[in-house]
Amino acid sequence: MAASDATLDSDFAALRAKGFDGIRMFTDWNPKDNPYQLMDPSGNIRPGRMAALINVIQKASANNLMVDVSFTRDTVSGLEPNELQAGIVSVTQALMSYRNLYFDITNEADHDGTTCGGGGNARLCPTEARSIRDAVKAVDSQRIVSISPIYGNRQSYIINGGMDFTLAHSALTGMRNEVSQARASTPGLAVHMQEPDRCRTLNSCEYSVNQFLTSASDAKCSGATGWNFHTQAGYDLDNNTIFNQWLDPAVENQVANSLSSTLSGVTWFSCQGAGPTPTPGGGSATGTYRGACPAGYIALAEANASSGDPSETAGYYCDDDGIDPTVVWGVTYPVSGLLVCDNNTSSSNAFVVPSNMWPCNAGRPGNPGWSFDSSGRPLKNGNPVTFIGEHNCGSGGSTPVTITNS
Repeated sequence: MAASDATLDSDFAALRAKGFDGIRMFTDWNPKDNPYQLMDPSGNIRPGRMAALINVIQKASANNLMVDVSFTRDTVSGLEPNELQAGIVSVTQALMSYRNLYFDITNEADHDGTTCGGGGNARLCPTEARSIRDAVKAVDSQRIVSISPIYGNRQSYIINGGMDFTLAHSALTGMRNEVSQARASTPGLAVHMQEPDRCRTLNSCEYSVNQFLTSASDAKCSGATGWNFHTQAGYDLDNNTIFNQWLDPAVENQVANSLSSTLSGVTWFSCQGAGPTPTPGGGSATGTYRGACPAGYIALAEANASSGDPSETAGYYCDDDGIDPTVVWGVTYPVSGLLVCDNNTSSSNAFVVPSNMWPCNAGRPGNPGWSFDSSGRPLKNGNPVTFIGEHNCGSGGSTPVTITNS
């Protein structure tokens, strides 16, 4: 949040040239209560700091970089959970038009415990996390949201919290097991390895270059949709760039230069027994439909039709999650893929429709959702819905689909 435009421009261009897809930034990083933080102790946005955050996001977008916008209240004195929520809602409102980002609503929420309330020990307890998630979705239903617990509390924070995907902090080594555990604890959700361990000793990193590259490779082949290169080099960019601040340049610089070429030779879920090809990014595609496109992947954000997604006709449900524009860089349209169901419920259909058929569920003011005719076929404004592709889940197998544009 304190980096100059020159630093942002040079670092982002260099990261993209080296094959990186995104960055992680803390809006309220240490030192505690410093003037560059986004929020004050009441959850208000400090003067000029929203513009600074937007500047980072815009410059990242110009370099086709995703931004993990991570919040935490432990670095802001006196910031209570309800005040953090108010601040995050303000950020959500300000960032509505920017889609190259997702939220980690609290870093390591259970770092000090899981007890709620003013006298509690949690950075954010599970019910507080759910409240913030719901408040964000009320403003921007398509914003991708998660949280990063570290002590085995993924069920209470991520599943019960309604998060879109799993953020995992872990050891650097043993990555196949780390990913397996994360997937098992949050079934059906994409897993992003947000904080593998890092170098911690000046000029004497605890890990070798090969251990970093193996960790990233094992994450991908085990089905993780992302792996962060965790480094101290980006902690303070006030007067320097990432590339001049490696803790151990001999190790970290080589890792940064080698990750892209190493990972290009690794196929998702290629490890023994890891499972089928995933749908990377964007909140996993679960429920009744999933898209996987061989010309580059297209993810359907949090596709999960449920009783929370009623259409205009009672008893019919669908999900309004579109092709996530933050994860389609590098895809050349038209792109061919498959509609595949996650189960064989005969009453469910996997489908892709043009954007002018939105919304399918309960609709918005002036733009109603779908109704259904006597045969159960969907109608938009009284006219038959146009499908790009459709597949009945009871038939098994898959149906080819070609998407002509984003």
